[in-house]
Amino acid sequence: MNYNKLKAKIVEAVPEIMELKFGCEVITKKWSFQYPEVIITCEIGGSNPREFYVSNRNETLYFDDIDEILGRPITLEDVFLAVQRGKNRPIIDNLRISWIKQLVIKWDMGKNLSEQSKPTIEFLYNLLVKE
Repeated sequence: MNYNKLKAKIVEAVPEIMELKFGCEVITKKWSFQYPEVIITCEIGGSNPREFYVSNRNETLYFDDIDEILGRPITLEDVFLAVQRGKNRPIIDNLRISWIKQLVIKWDMGKNLSEQSKPTIEFLYNLLVKE
């Protein structure tokens, strides 16, 4: 699936997406008696960096309870950083202006990468992933 390859390429260029910070989503089976797995958004708080507050459950999640780190939602800023840091970035200024215009027109503002349309995902895939 192009989305997964695109996400991996962006995360490779912008690794801070995967840092356990405010807004980072993780999967846990801590509450598996209620749900098979739960995707939660972490809020870092307190003095222990291995402790995360889960506001919608009013509970604490510990690092050892995390089964998978999904990272925070990928934003338009992350896409720009990935293009800037990537080896496939346009070198000529006219090309750069052209893809920026296309991306701004295609990107549904206020939504993250996972909520973008298929044509937008394909455009980014061709820009960042395709050799």
